[in-house]
Amino acid sequence: MNTDGWVRTWGASPQMAPGVLGSLETCPAFTDVTLRQVVRISGGGRQLRIRMTNEFGTTPLDIGAAHVGLATPGGGVRPGSGRALTFAGRPTATVATGALILSDPVDLPVPALARLSIDLYLPRRVASCTCHDPALDTGWMIPGDVVAAPTLPENAGSLPVRALISAVEVLPDSPAEAIVVLGDSRVDGIGSTPDANQSWPDLLAERLLERGGAAVYVSNQGISGNRMLNDGLGTSALARFDRDVLATPGLARNRRPWTISRRFCAVYPALT
Repeated sequence: MNTDGWVRTWGASPQMAPGVLGSLETCPAFTDVTLRQVVRISGGGRQLRIRMTNEFGTTPLDIGAAHVGLATPGGGVRPGSGRALTFAGRPTATVATGALILSDPVDLPVPALARLSIDLYLPRRVASCTCHDPALDTGWMIPGDVVAAPTLPENAGSLPVRALISAVEVLPDSPAEAIVVLGDSRVDGIGSTPDANQSWPDLLAERLLERGGAAVYVSNQGISGNRMLNDGLGTSALARFDRDVLATPGLARNRRPWTISRRFCAVYPALT
């Protein structure tokens, strides 16, 4: 049962950089750069918090600053929506090797299907990036600390993966529940049009919103090339089930496991 009201509204399953699809091979190391990433959430709320991950890092991850706001086309942030993120009240954080961190909640009312712009400033070299590949939303790397930039700087370069962020959670205005879609590339959305939110979990979120009634948020935990029992492109579905499904904030009990219901969804569609 969801006791504190927080619900996961977006997710991306963390992967080890050498074990992903290869998008990082031509990407320079993250050193003194700001990563700006866009995510589309499935359901809204009055507060939000963000999970950053160093689960597959080989050294501690230093976060020099972090920021969130409502995204505008072309990499900008809607005026008045920007919020600085803190960690236990501090603007910086060091995430231990193999660990993750949850930002403090921020007051930022967001509607369902809103697009968020999330900035992380990385002052020191990231030796091994915990990421998710592919990133179907365009992201950018910008030299220096530009986490509060209202528009995308001209020297921004392309970020080819979803880097160092694994979830967005919101505090809804009314009770809501989360469902999780777990699977391989069919779930992950590989091959769908970038920046169009056309993976089937994205479309499911839209259908649930159109249906009305009790709010149901969708967390996409697909990994392209994923396997059921053995690790491949990412941790196996069985090994990550507790982390990616059962530990999801807002996930309610389901009396009929392994089926799609309005309360819980775990799907293994033709895992590789």
